[in-house]
Amino acid sequence: MAKHKISLDTPSAKALPKKNKGQETYFIWKSMTNWLILLVTILPVLFSWQSTDPVVTIRYIFLGWFILLFVLYFFVLQKQPQHRFLRPVKFVFAFGVCYALWSAVSMLFSINIAIGYYEVARHLLNIILLFLVMLTVVQEEPQVLKLCKALVIASVIQSAAGILQYHNADIIAIPGAENARPYGFMGNRNLFGSAQAFILPFVLFVLYSAGRLWKYTSFVAVIGVAVSVLISQSRSAWLAAIALLLFSFILMILFLQKHRKVWITASLFGLIIILTVVSLLSISDKGGPLFKVVKAKAFTLIQPGSDSSSGQLRFIIWEKTLRLIQDHPVLGAGPGNWTLAIPAYGSQGTMWAEGLVVPTRPHNVYLQVASETGLPGAMLYFGMWLYIITTGLATVRRSQSEQVRVLSILMLAGLAAFATDSLFSFPTERIEHSLYIMIMGGVVLGLHSNLSKQDPQRSPNKWLRVCALAIILFNLFLGYEKYKFEKHMKLARSYRKENQHINVIDEVEAGKSRFVTLDPKSEPLEMHSSIAYRSLKNYEMALREIYTAKSYHPNSTRIYTTMGVIHSDVKQYDKAINSYQQALKFAPGYKIAIKNLAVAYYHSGNYSECIETLKKLSIDSAIEEFMKKAKLHMEAKLNNGDTKR
Repeated sequence: MAKHKISLDTPSAKALPKKNKGQETYFIWKSMTNWLILLVTILPVLFSWQSTDPVVTIRYIFLGWFILLFVLYFFVLQKQPQHRFLRPVKFVFAFGVCYALWSAVSMLFSINIAIGYYEVARHLLNIILLFLVMLTVVQEEPQVLKLCKALVIASVIQSAAGILQYHNADIIAIPGAENARPYGFMGNRNLFGSAQAFILPFVLFVLYSAGRLWKYTSFVAVIGVAVSVLISQSRSAWLAAIALLLFSFILMILFLQKHRKVWITASLFGLIIILTVVSLLSISDKGGPLFKVVKAKAFTLIQPGSDSSSGQLRFIIWEKTLRLIQDHPVLGAGPGNWTLAIPAYGSQGTMWAEGLVVPTRPHNVYLQVASETGLPGAMLYFGMWLYIITTGLATVRRSQSEQVRVLSILMLAGLAAFATDSLFSFPTERIEHSLYIMIMGGVVLGLHSNLSKQDPQRSPNKWLRVCALAIILFNLFLGYEKYKFEKHMKLARSYRKENQHINVIDEVEAGKSRFVTLDPKSEPLEMHSSIAYRSLKNYEMALREIYTAKSYHPNSTRIYTTMGVIHSDVKQYDKAINSYQQALKFAPGYKIAIKNLAVAYYHSGNYSECIETLKKLSIDSAIEEFMKKAKLHMEAKLNNGDTKR
């Protein structure tokens, strides 16, 4: 297919003028598309060794700076024109802003308000990004292909990183879960697979529209994406990729009837190539770990009830989340507060029942949004995306340009992949995933806006620019607060392992913030300082810090266990017993809390409860000896006529 650019539906959306040699630099910076290319090239590969989460915070800060500079340059210095947008486009942003306002109200009634700052502010930042992408497409529609080419290169880099990790041949050290490779530049294997699935629509558009060299490059990228999704071993990513291909195929057949045979032939050929590569990869690993895992997980897609591990765990968590929604149907638990509220609904059948891990996410964006912002919040949030989908379908029906229709279909297919992945995973958690989704949505809205005959207005509303700048600056402030918190949290943990208690306290004090109170694993800094103060025999400060930690997360097994240890040290055994009981309420199988509770019962003279508690543990020589002592003391009390057992 010959190389050609997107044909415009209206004369108002014009390509940039050709560059003269002396004006080359000027037009590079003048182009909004070039700015977005810079964003999609740099952001997905950023990481930091200093923060507890190596990829989220650093990319959040970078995105904030990018949007700030973008707005200042194009809307303050250049005074970019404000277009009159169609009503469906306005509804999209109205729903997005209303969701932010509703989330802010919900936040006021949540367990931990500070968590909500990040969730609400980041959502508004994404709304601004969505608007900027849309306006870029409105004014520079012919350059969308160039943006897609940049994403092709990004996908190749991600694929190469993941495949090298899978074969233990890393070129550079990238932080992530070493026991769950590959994770590319995403720090997480599941999210690596879903990120590659989300980037596929852009790759397919280049394969369709670009010249011969780029067709070859994008074909290589498609193979890399297929391999990446496979080795990610993520069923949600597999389903997302299948949904994308199926949705795009159906829409192509329905709306591009003149080229139906071409699309069917091309789709079948591409599918055969992908299946061949995937089959060769699986056969080469036959009997190996990848073959076994892929085979087992693929079987669970056919028979979901056959999965006794992660699949069943999701159903248990979803059931608890539905109960949370039922208890808080209007306001929800508060933005970001699912992880704090869900332990109150029991831990039976979950991984956190043993107290070794903590609940972090429900693995379902739909339930998470409804549980955190209530049913009204869910209607507003998903209503925004439904409007984007309807505008995309309208563009496919109304546009006279085949390329515009193809691009709209592929972006809608990408949104279908996102919707599918959101059923089983947590794509909204990551900055780069949100970036890809906002680009898809922005392209859909921009193409739809160019169907109208509206002319641009000069001088955008000042109050909108002021509000946008305020939102961006607050996000930057939160980003640096979050980075500072995580940096000192990581150092505090390191010093704690080395028993450098003074340094632990110093790091905690340096990292404290009113706007960030918990790390990505819902752990407050004060838990570490309380342990350090206890080691220094400063029990007053230790208790003050652990009770502050409890105020940030009142349903934490580890916080209550630490609280019980400190109360035991000062011989406040009744308070210690109550603390351990609270800890075991959220994690009945937490052995440390069980053992400490038995010791507290022993020192309080309640030997019968001590013995009953010890029976919950695996009996070893030390436990057996301790139980004998408890029985002797209990018999002595009974012989003395003491009725207290």
